[in-house]
Amino acid sequence: MNQNRVLGAGDRLIRLLCFALAFSLSTGVQASKEPCNQSLIDQLPPATSYYIYPRVPVQPFYQWENNYGYCGEVSTMEAGLANGQWMSQYDARLVCGAGLGQSGPPITTNGWCSSNKNISNYNAQTLFEVPNTGVSGTTEAWGSMPQCAANMRLNATYYPYEGVASQQPADLCTGSGASSACPGYQQYMSWVKQQVILGNTVAVAVLIQDVTYAGDQYDHEVTVVKIGTNHSPTDPTYYPDDVLYFEDHGVYWYNGSIGQDYTAPEPPPGSGSNTTECTPYIFGYTFEELGKTGSQAAKSKDVYSIVLPANTTIQTETGYNGKNNGKGSEGNIIGPNNFAVSISGPLDTYNETVPVTLSASPQPGYIVGPTYSEGVENPQDPLAGYGYEYPFIGTSIQEEGPGSCTNTPPSSWMTNFVLQATVSGLTPGVAYNLYEYQFNSPTSTDTMGTGSAAGLAVPVTAFNANSAAGSATAANTVTAFTASSSNYLAPPLTTTSDQIVVYRAVPAAPGLYSPANRSKLTGTSVTFAWDTSTQGAAAGATAYSVAVGSTQGGSQYYNSGTLSSTTFSETVTGLPSNGSTVWTRWSYLVNGQWGYTDYSYTAQ
Repeated sequence: MNQNRVLGAGDRLIRLLCFALAFSLSTGVQASKEPCNQSLIDQLPPATSYYIYPRVPVQPFYQWENNYGYCGEVSTMEAGLANGQWMSQYDARLVCGAGLGQSGPPITTNGWCSSNKNISNYNAQTLFEVPNTGVSGTTEAWGSMPQCAANMRLNATYYPYEGVASQQPADLCTGSGASSACPGYQQYMSWVKQQVILGNTVAVAVLIQDVTYAGDQYDHEVTVVKIGTNHSPTDPTYYPDDVLYFEDHGVYWYNGSIGQDYTAPEPPPGSGSNTTECTPYIFGYTFEELGKTGSQAAKSKDVYSIVLPANTTIQTETGYNGKNNGKGSEGNIIGPNNFAVSISGPLDTYNETVPVTLSASPQPGYIVGPTYSEGVENPQDPLAGYGYEYPFIGTSIQEEGPGSCTNTPPSSWMTNFVLQATVSGLTPGVAYNLYEYQFNSPTSTDTMGTGSAAGLAVPVTAFNANSAAGSATAANTVTAFTASSSNYLAPPLTTTSDQIVVYRAVPAAPGLYSPANRSKLTGTSVTFAWDTSTQGAAAGATAYSVAVGSTQGGSQYYNSGTLSSTTFSETVTGLPSNGSTVWTRWSYLVNGQWGYTDYSYTAQ
């Protein structure tokens, strides 16, 4: 996404957000069939001893490319799938933008676009910056990741880029001698590695060869698939021979001689009977070779690079009026800078939820049938399966001109769109509630408000209490089940691709809210706290108890015995500090029957 296009001496401003222009490749071999991989474009990454994966595998997804591209939206969608939710690229932009379209309000007309010579406001895109930090240019919250993640009810952490660029030494980060030895770049890559080690879904900002200009911050946003390392897989230290693998949403396609241009084939290259093009999707580069200045990246043999942060003054349009119509559309910042976002899970105040992942439509090998557009069967992509949306939005995939600047949805939505949720981290024998929430694609009457009022009507706390019929966040359906293993596969949901679908799963019983389940304990003395009002269940409890041990259900460290119905916390001392697993069983007495919920923690 070329949000942060830089104007150097003699440079002209080119806005290609999430695009890759056509350019020559080093090989002339026609990609007539799979496998289609990085070796067709530059080179395969070196093998490593270990691989570090996010908690949930990334599902490749093919992005729309008109209206300045949807790479930020797809990156966030992939994180959503890893946490039990689906929304179209069109809906992602509207939800992230608090109901505003890419051409400004209202979302259902092209009035703003027409009055501004068909030049869209690309600040409506999902960007990785934090507004008003002074180094990204972004001032509008409605197109940025903080707004986007909050509205999608996802828990996000952003790379702390503020002030990094201004501290970088010129000899290592700028000019012909610049290299990945630039300390800010190594700090950035170490942060990304740490987030993947934590199991989070991470998206990073990259440069694209022959699209990049000196001083650019990024041209595209991609999702990290894994990290290869020859060192300890729990060590977040930057190593030059570490390998970053990412999924580029099919932006770079191959047809034997050129990469993607303005007229990328539809549907995804390589799908169905298409034997003349293909999409590698997955790319991998060592940390050492990824780090480049904008000038170095533009001249590199590698398709993708990551910019070196630098203490220089650059110009950006992002956050201003969003269109290159002359004076007032750009501003000066210190940079370039690095950007990334890490999604750790759904917004969940007390960490009550158990993990839910979602398969969006059938992937290769699934027995369910294909999707359809206007009654016509859509072909299966060799790698992404049906992980794409067809037809494309609008009537043109060029970044400007008639048909590009549009607030209208696709001409049709896909049918037979199959979603299947998998719940994990379950305790056999324990009862759970799986909540499903559905929302229609935003329409002319959905202003969605601003800030928290623009978010999906999904609870972020007290899920059992706030999902009941009649509440503002009532679930469409509730599936109650008792776990027979650590995983539960929900029945498939067949819907249309314009529906926003969100799943959340929690224990059916009330329980502890502090410390948060699956968290790391802060010491050897811990206060376990509960409040039945946070769960809206266990009404009428007449007693409680707390047992803490080294095994599930055990009490090797502590057993409170029976506690009164007015006791809502218990302090436990003498806990280990060796990083081992600590189990806590919180029990409650209702109508003479004891129920319980188990929690696991990591000792200090």
